[in-house]
Amino acid sequence: MEFVEGEQLLRQALPMEKNIAALKKRAISAQVPVIYVNDNVGHWRSDLKTQISHCLEDGVFGEPVARLLAPDRSDYFVLKPKSSAFFGTTLHTLLQHLEVETLVLTGMAADVCILFMATMPICAITKSLFHPTAWPQTHHAKLAWLWKT
Repeated sequence: MEFVEGEQLLRQALPMEKNIAALKKRAISAQVPVIYVNDNVGHWRSDLKTQISHCLEDGVFGEPVARLLAPDRSDYFVLKPKSSAFFGTTLHTLLQHLEVETLVLTGMAADVCILFMATMPICAITKSLFHPTAWPQTHHAKLAWLWKT
């Protein structure tokens, strides 16, 4: 959330974070894999530990969200270099390995990253679901467009 609209996004994210945490808890209890896909935030030599440390210890806007939604040891984690979760990442290979047929997408910035992900060709062969309480209210119209396509 370290960008121009980061503070505004944080205000939208705070009410959603508990819903996303509850959804994650349901997924874990149903033995559904949880996969985090995050920007590398320009840190090209980054890894999971470094990324989480940055979010929790460097005074970034998203720290409260990161504290509640930090990945657990059983979660999967993919760093992406740009807006797409698939282009230039290992996500497609991971989904194949896990034999995933349905994606439940949540996120803070649905206007770019999630729209790119949901419109990638891989999503044509998997079912994509959008949990309405796990999105900023301001993005519901954009998500409605996806539901129609």
